[in-house]
Amino acid sequence: MAGSYKLDKMQALSMSILYFSLGDIQYTDERGDDLPLDHNPNEWAMDFAYSRKLSDVFALGISGRFIYSNLLGSIDESKPGIAAAADISGMYQKSISNIGDISWGFNISNIGSKISYQDGGEKDFIPTNLRLGGGYNFNLNEYNKLGIYVDYNKLLVPTEDSSSSVSTVAGVFTSFSDAPGGFKEEIHEIIASVGVEYWYDNQFAIRGGYFYEHETKGNRKYFSLGVGLKLNVFGLDVSYLVANGNSPLANTLRFSLSFDFEGLKAENKAAENI
Repeated sequence: MAGSYKLDKMQALSMSILYFSLGDIQYTDERGDDLPLDHNPNEWAMDFAYSRKLSDVFALGISGRFIYSNLLGSIDESKPGIAAAADISGMYQKSISNIGDISWGFNISNIGSKISYQDGGEKDFIPTNLRLGGGYNFNLNEYNKLGIYVDYNKLLVPTEDSSSSVSTVAGVFTSFSDAPGGFKEEIHEIIASVGVEYWYDNQFAIRGGYFYEHETKGNRKYFSLGVGLKLNVFGLDVSYLVANGNSPLANTLRFSLSFDFEGLKAENKAAENI
């Protein structure tokens, strides 16, 4: 769940809550027999963010995040992991006459503390990530628009880290040059995705995209198809994921529901004027 509020034309506040559950897990012993112990692994995070336009075409945003990760329950003297992190992001967008607009942006997320699931245990990096992307929206005519977007991601954590002595900041910088396979392997760590979006009358959308991850770095490869509907203050988006092989992501169906209360206020004001 996420929401935002505009303080004025130049700045805004936002907040979001994320909850993720892996369902019920039945523990077993080394022979595979059920133990009288089960658990519901889950994680949640809460974000607070502030964004501000620095010019007519460029804006910056910062956010803080609290993370609670309860993956193991109380087995083997484990405990929930707790971490804090911050994000920084920027967005450039400029209209080009009546043709459309061009945009690009960056996001460095999860810059923060390491996480541990045992008292005195080794602390692991949270997934600090760098994302770069850009796109172009074409105004085909009064009612039809077409957008094309490209996105690149790279984890900013060490490729191999057997020591908790490496700091988060040091891990960010070493992540660009520590792959055992050299520069070639560093390139393999970059995740690429491309998407296309068509809008009719700013009310109905059709979307398609492709996500690529190298086979030695996770091998996630999938297409996604989606539609969107926007009516007054209400918005509904649906996507379907078609993954390769036996990926657990295959046949994933996702829904997003949104409300634009500023649009509702504008409609009420227009009705009052009538």
